[in-house]
Amino acid sequence: MSNLFDILALVINVVSIFASVSFAASAATGAIVDVLQLRARSLLNGVQDLLFDPAFKGLARAFYNSNNINPLGSGMIQNKAEVRLDTTAISPDTFSTTILQILHVVPAAKSPLDGNTYIDLDTPDLTESDRIKNAVANAELVLNQLVSEGLRPHATHLVKELITRGKADPVSMAAVAKAWFNTGMAQVSEQFSRRIRFSNFVVAIVIAAILNLQPIPLGGFTAFIPNKEGGPSSTALAGDLPYVIAAFQWLIVGLASLPGAQFWYSLLNWLVARYQKR
Repeated sequence: MSNLFDILALVINVVSIFASVSFAASAATGAIVDVLQLRARSLLNGVQDLLFDPAFKGLARAFYNSNNINPLGSGMIQNKAEVRLDTTAISPDTFSTTILQILHVVPAAKSPLDGNTYIDLDTPDLTESDRIKNAVANAELVLNQLVSEGLRPHATHLVKELITRGKADPVSMAAVAKAWFNTGMAQVSEQFSRRIRFSNFVVAIVIAAILNLQPIPLGGFTAFIPNKEGGPSSTALAGDLPYVIAAFQWLIVGLASLPGAQFWYSLLNWLVARYQKR
């Protein structure tokens, strides 16, 4: 019975270390993310990809110059360095409203001063086909100006599908635009989460190395590798084994950070409750 208690106590100790390091790694990574504004930068890069604007000279720049996205801005942003990185989230409603206005495919959208002549979509008694044709014509004028030639065919196809599926109706097109945004942002969020998990992993290994954390007892290996000083059986492996074991333990601590601190704290609470019942 005492052996069982010893094993349980060992497991609780190991899980405690995993939970503590996971929490410390998450806190350190979170601080780095906040200081470097990595969340806002990731969102900005995602919007650029979503709007076919890798150089930030077209749709993405117009998007961030919109009053919906940057109400306190001058509307004259010219490059990414001028973007205020205080926006870490954009709602699907805001995205759909903004992009439909930029594409000039909704009635009463403010005409940009870009030299183009846009069709008035407020004209009454238009048939559905004429409404779709006029909206597509307006969108193509915008895309020809704001999307590079190489990316324009794909952007045009996507926008035409948005207008056609939405039947040039503002509410229906907004629903399609929201779905487009949600799909793109789901990928951006997953990519960002992978970077965060990798950062937690690296930080956890660094913490384990600095504190020389070796939570799992792996002793007894030296008995199988003779290391008599000055004798013929002395090997480099025997001398390096403690370092190999330490590095392996640090790696385990790093891998243990991947599920997150909450996982280990929940497991720790469960183990402590089981320990107390015995």
